[in-house]
Amino acid sequence: MKTSIDLHHRSSTRGKNFSGSLFVRIIRERKSASITLPYTLFPEEWDRNRKRVRWEDAPKSRLDYLSRVERETVQVLSCLRQLADRLALKGAFSSLELVAAYRLKTSGCSFFSFASSLCEEMRAAGKISSVRSYTTALLRLKNFTGNGSLSFSDITPRLISSLEEHLQKEGMSRNTTSSYMRSLRAIYNKAVESGRADRTGIDPFMNVYTGVDETRKRALSEKEINRIAKHVRDFSADECSPSEEEKLQKARRYFLFAFLAQGMSFVDMAFLRKTDIRGNQICYRRRKTGQRIVVSITPELRKLIHSYADQVKNSPYVLPVISRPGENEFLQYESALRLQNKWLKRLTANLSTHVARHTWATIARRKNLPVGLISECLGHTSEKTTRIYLGAFDGRALADANKKVTCFLS
Repeated sequence: MKTSIDLHHRSSTRGKNFSGSLFVRIIRERKSASITLPYTLFPEEWDRNRKRVRWEDAPKSRLDYLSRVERETVQVLSCLRQLADRLALKGAFSSLELVAAYRLKTSGCSFFSFASSLCEEMRAAGKISSVRSYTTALLRLKNFTGNGSLSFSDITPRLISSLEEHLQKEGMSRNTTSSYMRSLRAIYNKAVESGRADRTGIDPFMNVYTGVDETRKRALSEKEINRIAKHVRDFSADECSPSEEEKLQKARRYFLFAFLAQGMSFVDMAFLRKTDIRGNQICYRRRKTGQRIVVSITPELRKLIHSYADQVKNSPYVLPVISRPGENEFLQYESALRLQNKWLKRLTANLSTHVARHTWATIARRKNLPVGLISECLGHTSEKTTRIYLGAFDGRALADANKKVTCFLS
């Protein structure tokens, strides 16, 4: 009896601009079973005819990740075929029994080692913000347990509840502990999806809070944004000067860039490439979600982009956030993010990089732009209700949205 073992790509339900998952389909005696693998690919990275990863022409930022996925999926298929041959020698077996044998063989992976591999894959995919959240949550768990080799069976409701209680006693807010719980839950669920852990019917996170308490969000007014823009326009001192005023000016310029670029997040600003600028548009993928974003370049934004030309002459990036391309870029980004938030707080209390994003959305709403259009402009993916509207907006609508929000700066 022949056993069919093939690799497949499952497209994202959110559309072609999102990455989908890889899975192995096993068919035996006309019954199928599947194993979801911990890898994600965009549609153009999958060769449907040859059923393999297409990595040869990939951009440098994805090349290492895709070539590794190719190697490791070949190993998974080889492992499954060897297991099928061994089971066949013992007699009849089903596709589900082959899946069970594979999971048993790979179950020696600890929670932390799986999480480490997952973070490595996400970093390669550019999801830096999620990696940072996962890493912080894992460190909290490791410090609490004093055990760096927890098995998945150790992740119990009692352990997770005890961790939450410990964090709350340290004075953390509910939103902070909830963020840690959601990160750990996401790692656990990905392990279940990939077959590295078994769902026993008891959710380890059933007794902890994973919601988000509403907090007061800070958004600048048009008057405040205009004040920042005026500082940027009128400033003529040497950009390389180490004085405090130059550092404040640098923070203002990055903040203004984020606002003018449709609420672009700082990580996307840091890694925005010159090749992402196409005519009068910036076309890039959000590193957090992989969603493709199109930003209309207004005259004010174009002036700001050109003002960095000399500083990025020998860099592939639009902004000088990464001052030494190719050299520990992630660490450079994190350092720049800390400094940006530090100097923004010197300008105004509670000001941060995220405020530019929230300000763009708030002003857009005040101008009566549809929630669905705002959602697409910002690249949100968690608000399922707003996703219903997305198909109705074309590129012209997206461009007009950014012009309407930023026109008061013209």
